[in-house]
Amino acid sequence: MHQIVYNHHSLLQQIPFNFSDEHGYHFAEQQVFDDMNATADAFPTPNDSIESGTRQIRDAIREAIVERRLSPGTKLSESDVGNLFNVSRTLARAALQALSYEGLVNVEKNRGAFVAYPSPEEARQIFAARRLVEPGILKEAAAKITPSQIQHLKQLLLEEGRLMGERGQSARRAEIKASGDFHLMLASISGNLIMQRFMEELVARSSLVIALYGQSSVSSCGHAEHGDIIDAISRKDIDTACHLMLHHISHIEADLDLRERKSFGLKEAFEQ
Repeated sequence: MHQIVYNHHSLLQQIPFNFSDEHGYHFAEQQVFDDMNATADAFPTPNDSIESGTRQIRDAIREAIVERRLSPGTKLSESDVGNLFNVSRTLARAALQALSYEGLVNVEKNRGAFVAYPSPEEARQIFAARRLVEPGILKEAAAKITPSQIQHLKQLLLEEGRLMGERGQSARRAEIKASGDFHLMLASISGNLIMQRFMEELVARSSLVIALYGQSSVSSCGHAEHGDIIDAISRKDIDTACHLMLHHISHIEADLDLRERKSFGLKEAFEQ
């Protein structure tokens, strides 16, 4: 397998990374490169198709956004992305364009690409979409779920709980990912590939919103609420499971500070 070598020094000079989660922790720039290097073998060889290479880069950047290692507003230039993944600027551009279609990256003329910075109104729309979509996904999943899949969900819940009790940057990022994976696994169990891809976008965009507007020191995606949903599914009490899912999504949104903030000029900002 082709070994990808990331140009760390160049990127640290050029990219204003500022990784944080809703706790306010800020992660060292080097950590994101360590995480991406750990999965380097997953990237394509020079003989692989452009489409495959684009997908791998897109998924790696999306994962960094979901885990809140890449903050809203972070610049993602084609040259930096190309150097990081050891690919051409053409391939980097295709990956960034794919992310822009998902609403995770904004491409601005004459300025380049940036991790999206959702507005308060966009944040409300994201959670409104989740309230419309996720109960339907849950119903489809509950109709098809097997005992082994229920056990898999419970194992995911145990892992999420274990990570909540650990300290450190890697444990916190893994907890965030496990929390989102609960929702993605339900989408996968539903068997609807279109809805599964849609949920991947919604979970990623929710992570951006929580990174910007989250207030609580409690995990943004309640561990106990996940457990209640699994219990209801196990009992075949689908109505209760859907009610719990709606409450769960509303609980996440309620923790956001989506108040509009007045913008001041330089002088006025320091007079406040």
